[in-house]
Amino acid sequence: MRKLLSMLTIAALAIGMTTGCEKKAEDKAEAVAEAKDNLAETKKEANAEVAEAKKEVKEAKAAAGGADAIVGKWTIDLEATMAEDPKMKDMPQEQKDQAMKAAAAFLSNMSFEFTKDGKAIAKMGDKEEAGAYTVKSVAGDTLTIEMKQGEGDAAKTEEMQVKVMGDKLLMSQGPQKFVLKKL
Repeated sequence: MRKLLSMLTIAALAIGMTTGCEKKAEDKAEAVAEAKDNLAETKKEANAEVAEAKKEVKEAKAAAGGADAIVGKWTIDLEATMAEDPKMKDMPQEQKDQAMKAAAAFLSNMSFEFTKDGKAIAKMGDKEEAGAYTVKSVAGDTLTIEMKQGEGDAAKTEEMQVKVMGDKLLMSQGPQKFVLKKL
């Protein structure tokens, strides 16, 4: 009888263990499924945060550059400038080609320089015209600058928006726009 009781006890323990194992396996399966769902949601949130952070870094780089974002020597990017001109969009291709050729001949030896100490220098061939600039504000990748040419009563001051696009600048003054590329 003792043997029978021992066997029944062992059987009961085995059944209990098996039932416990099944329950543990079910619990583990539920925990794994929940962890997978949480991981997918966390990954989605992380991707959104990374995209936002990249955008903020880009804006911060432009903002951190401030005046330095435009420091250097530049030349007109004729194709990009023409693409910004609404008149060019409606023009027949032959006229566009002629306008591009004439502008290229006229602007081929033109350059601009913005120095770290606020000087603005325009060169065309042997001629050079100097002025000054001041960064008035920075909003993301766009700077508002004030350009000053001349001295005293003859001084002329104009405000421009400059969008920093890597190695290019989109400069706007009212409806007039032109694109510079870094030399």
